[in-house]
Amino acid sequence: MLVLRNAYLGAVAGLIAGSLVLGLGGRLLLGLPVAAGAADAFGGTSTFEMVVAGAVIGISAGLLYGFVLSPVRGPEYLKGGIFGLLVMGAVLLFYLRVPALARPPLWFVSLIVLALLFAGFGVVLVAFERWLRRWTLAWTEAE
Repeated sequence: MLVLRNAYLGAVAGLIAGSLVLGLGGRLLLGLPVAAGAADAFGGTSTFEMVVAGAVIGISAGLLYGFVLSPVRGPEYLKGGIFGLLVMGAVLLFYLRVPALARPPLWFVSLIVLALLFAGFGVVLVAFERWLRRWTLAWTEAE
């Protein structure tokens, strides 16, 4: 029962963190080059599509975090940051045809920005998961 609770809390925290950090944060970061006059490298992806993609990645990563890493002891936020970087690696392996990374002058900067974004996602995932854990414990103890 505890494993299912961890998975549920991870999925809900992943939905929130993925929508906010990966969806909206990714849209803001992708909008910076367009605002500077560069062509939109992602073909005019809408904000809604970015938020949905962030939510899907977030739910998947949150389930994995809830099953595997939530019970593991260690510094929570460091664990979340490293987990976010591992999620970034999995996403890049799944989707290698990212046009922004294919340009030689910008590949390193794009990779650093993506790493910061995904590490931030992992930290926010852990923060929401901890908050949801405390909130649900307080709610169940009040009954």
